[in-house]
Amino acid sequence: MTFKYVLDNSAGWACVVFKSESFSKIYLVSNIGSDIRRLLGGLIAIFDTSEKSKIHYDLKEQYLDENGLFKWHINQEGSEIGFIFSLTDDVEKINIEIIEYDVDVDGEKSVFNEEVDSFELLGNIIESCDEMLAKYGIIGYYNNFWSEFPILYFLLLKNYDKQQLVFDTFEEMCPHNRVEKMDRTDLNVELKYLSCK
Repeated sequence: MTFKYVLDNSAGWACVVFKSESFSKIYLVSNIGSDIRRLLGGLIAIFDTSEKSKIHYDLKEQYLDENGLFKWHINQEGSEIGFIFSLTDDVEKINIEIIEYDVDVDGEKSVFNEEVDSFELLGNIIESCDEMLAKYGIIGYYNNFWSEFPILYFLLLKNYDKQQLVFDTFEEMCPHNRVEKMDRTDLNVELKYLSCK
């Protein structure tokens, strides 16, 4: 199975390459700004059930529907493509349904609805992000595509895969002589994740 997100040009186009044994298609994406952020955020929300921090709760609230599904929609030249991700009883599998909405015909067609390997999907998305960062850099990404690369989401998704980041707390003296409990992660591990290896 292949699920790649590839930037196409500086006009704001990208493509989603999806291949399985039974289905293969390349979709052109006309607005990349929120699409990659939404894809990463939704995948974190659906995959990571550990609730390690406030952000995991926020992502679930933001990206999952009332049935726990993550629905990712992309625009392709006036048409809409829907990717619906849902967990299965097997933690090593995730179900993906791809729906093509045809605005001219006013209909929708489910073109793919199967279980795929969760870790293979995750590896494909992380590899796509690593390739984007290695090719453009963080500031170069913004200069080319007029939107920020979703660093936080990328780090969280990569950590779900690698499990090297420790979520820690410490106490800090704040103004007015108040001790506050603060969260901390290891910057060295985060920088290692960003090294695109």
